[in-house]
Amino acid sequence: MRYTIRNLRPSVLHIPDAALRLTPGQTTVVGNLTSQMGALVAAQALEVVVADPIPPAPPVPTVPIQPTGEEKRGRKPSAAPTLPVTMEPAHDAN
Repeated sequence: MRYTIRNLRPSVLHIPDAALRLTPGQTTVVGNLTSQMGALVAAQALEVVVADPIPPAPPVPTVPIQPTGEEKRGRKPSAAPTLPVTMEPAHDAN
């Protein structure tokens, strides 16, 4: 999520874990709230103005499967090739 935060203090506010320096009343957009920001929000020194969700990723287009030559001509696709079967004569003379 993206957050817009505002300094509510009448002095400069330093947030070391986010490498931020906010002047009185200054707002900025951050990607996530750090632990120090959470403590400052709880102490009412920092205000979360807007919490914007990250927009969803665009859908991935699907690629249609290209038909084979047999399907293009309206015939059923042929099955896997079969091996010829040879029958051996039965020997019943035992």
